Amino acid sequence: MALILLAGLALYFRLDKNVTLVIDGRAATLSTLSGTVGDLLEAEEVAVAQHDRVRPAASARLAEGMRIQVDHAKEIQLVLNGAPQTVYVIGQTVDDVLEQINLRAGQNAFLRPSRAARITDGTVIQFRRAVSVTLAVDGKSTDLITNAPDVGYLLDSLGVVLRRHDKVAPSAYAPLTEDGVIKVTRVRYARVTSVESVPFITKTRYTDRLIRGTRRVERYGVPGEVRMEYRVRKVDGKVVDREVLSREQLSEPVAQIVLVGTRNPNTQTGTASWYQRDGMVAAHKTLPKGTRVRVTNLANGKQVTVVIDDRGPFVKDWIIDLSDDAFAKLAPLGSGIIKVRLDW
Repeated sequence: MALILLAGLALYFRLDKNVTLVIDGRAATLSTLSGTVGDLLEAEEVAVAQHDRVRPAASARLAEGMRIQVDHAKEIQLVLNGAPQTVYVIGQTVDDVLEQINLRAGQNAFLRPSRAARITDGTVIQFRRAVSVTLAVDGKSTDLITNAPDVGYLLDSLGVVLRRHDKVAPSAYAPLTEDGVIKVTRVRYARVTSVESVPFITKTRYTDRLIRGTRRVERYGVPGEVRMEYRVRKVDGKVVDREVLSREQLSEPVAQIVLVGTRNPNTQTGTASWYQRDGMVAAHKTLPKGTRVRVTNLANGKQVTVVIDDRGPFVKDWIIDLSDDAFAKLAPLGSGIIKVRLDW
């Protein structure tokens, strides 16, 4: 029995924790067996309403030495320029309320009670000449309650600096109006240098060295380069226009030349064979070496273009001897020979 009692005591001391509970600024040190913040609050009969703040959260596990803070929200009436509204606040003083709702007071603002006055449920705070406005600046839109006398005063109180080219609408001297929108547009000018490509043109040349309708690139085009210097105008970080300040040609573009054939093709029909050669080449009895010949398989319409670089074939009615690479594009090598038409 004594052992069971000792074990129970050991478990008790292991589960027992000393914590500090701060309720609305008043602190108390407690010894508790509760497992979570919520359990502790329930055990201490601390009620938590919707707008109250508990730190850490109610679901947090309790630990030795933990500090739990409960701030009960107070339901107060805030009268802005004669329009009452209900506000739930956590702070203890009028100044805390003004900070929580982001209300900035001007020198001539009417505020009752004073900033240092403590608040309780039902406190009525009266504030005249405050308005609700929306400030859009630097990509952010913020809703504010302010009693600033004009747009410029509001921007200055918020630390929004207007530089030389920036725009603000309405103007900095315009009085604030309820539900007004103040838009600050950032305008920046900068010099920008870039190296840009200059496109080449394509020239067409007609030649009777090629079969009619045949096209061949004689010289490939090369883009040029130019160094450009601009004065750019940016509005809210985006370039909206630019002015050319200088232009330096670094290299000229080289025109591309395309040859277009005008000659009616020469044709020859007969038998094609193949032999082992690399590439799209062929042998012909009489055509000059270097001649480009289009070969058409009359059985299936497949075509291949080859360059004559050899002599042959030396068999009657055989008109061309194709490399095995070229023949394979027209028919299986196992075919041996095929009927073809040559165009050149």
